[in-house]
Amino acid sequence: MIRCAVRHRPGLGPRIPPPFRAHRRQCLHTKVTFPGASTSDSHWLHDLDDSALQTHALPNDGIDVAVIGGGIAGFSTALHLHRLDPSLKIAVLDARATVAAGATGRNGGLLWANITANVSEDAAKFDSTEARKRFEFDVANVRAIAQFCEETLQKTGFDALLRRNEDAFQTISLVSGGPQNNMEVNTDPETEVRTIRDDIKFLESQEMEIVTSEVDVADVRDATGCSFHSPFISEEHVVSALQDEVSYMVNPARLTLAMALEACTPDSTQPVQFIPNCTIQSVQRPTSNSTDLFKLHTSQGPLRTRKIIYATNAWTSALLPHLPVVPIRNQVLVSTPLRERREWAVSANAGFEYMSQRGEDGRVVVGGMRYLAPGMDVGVCVDAAATGNEKVRRGLEEYMLRVLDEEIVSVERAWSGVMGWTADGDPFVGSLEGIGECAKEEFVVAGFCGRGMSRCFLSGEAVAQLAAGNEVGDTFPTSYLVTKERAQASVEGVGTRHKPPVKYEWLHN
Repeated sequence: MIRCAVRHRPGLGPRIPPPFRAHRRQCLHTKVTFPGASTSDSHWLHDLDDSALQTHALPNDGIDVAVIGGGIAGFSTALHLHRLDPSLKIAVLDARATVAAGATGRNGGLLWANITANVSEDAAKFDSTEARKRFEFDVANVRAIAQFCEETLQKTGFDALLRRNEDAFQTISLVSGGPQNNMEVNTDPETEVRTIRDDIKFLESQEMEIVTSEVDVADVRDATGCSFHSPFISEEHVVSALQDEVSYMVNPARLTLAMALEACTPDSTQPVQFIPNCTIQSVQRPTSNSTDLFKLHTSQGPLRTRKIIYATNAWTSALLPHLPVVPIRNQVLVSTPLRERREWAVSANAGFEYMSQRGEDGRVVVGGMRYLAPGMDVGVCVDAAATGNEKVRRGLEEYMLRVLDEEIVSVERAWSGVMGWTADGDPFVGSLEGIGECAKEEFVVAGFCGRGMSRCFLSGEAVAQLAAGNEVGDTFPTSYLVTKERAQASVEGVGTRHKPPVKYEWLHN
């Protein structure tokens, strides 16, 4: 991953609209509904063959653990819990018809760590020990998923289309020198470069692994083949570039399916049951000092369970209104295959745009630009493609065409996904006991703020350990654990506090 601080040169680059104004809203009062009907409009879901995955109807008798949510968080948790105790009767329930039907199967397919590490800032906010845990957790999570994919391919032949990506870059489009050409200046490149270098100094002082290195930006342009004057790379504008060495591309739906196939294998003593098309409508908790089980009221009928794990991300507040997770919609599109097939990925403009070319088919995936939507699509929990914001879709298409500079490329498919955001930007992981009305055997793994791919797998392992009665381990970031203070934090302004350094708007009227 490369981070580049970019200067603007008058006369070049896109036309920038009047100053960016983030639309703030009272996110805490946003009504979060249950997930809508299944759609397979994403690049990852439209041809997903899950015929080998056995599904089940709602069991008549009670179970040990109900995992609500069939995405990467839910099946990571179920898989780790099944490995810990194969005798447990575990069911994964999802409102939709297949695995990864929510945000997991609707993202950009990038698996990389520390997009914005800010490890030196974490040390100041927490302490050096916690900063180390947070930094190393993302790296360990990415490597753990890569290892899982490689082992699965060797044992079963199932390919999650994981590819090591040595050409993964992050460019940060920063404007210096005050407003120019109707630009709003949100930061300056010198500040960003200083933050990056402070991070490296901190890593060196702690004798930690350094997974970034400074490179010449010409190498970035050569690797991607992007236009010289593209929003990603312009050699005359760049003042710094860093490359992350821990980066992969993966098909997220196939990755989740691989986890489900292992957890649900009929060869197991007590295979995990996957129950699709099952919306959890409400939770009835045992009375105080009662030995009764939880009772889930679902669209298929009641289900009794000893423990509940909420892996519900953007839809968490529909069942747990006292745990504020704010839905934020993101849009993505994929191109037709390019003539020249490469493998590269770029995250730009402080993460508000990202793009990758997939080596397996030459297609390009691009997403982001939610700042073009009213309220930055904060509070929007609908992900059907037909409901996507047309201005964002057109913006992404023009952005892709300008970057690739290819006449033959066109949009093949467009879709939306809904992320779950928390007040402090960290996921909720752990026991819910004492949070609102929650009881002792309720747990959560949700609110990944757009970084689920680099955090869900080992967060699921942590929750599985807790549900099994164990500790999470010394390497897990304690700042991710659920506390009353975190649950009570105001989410006003979530998703709109941070502005893109540049707001691209080439849209024709």
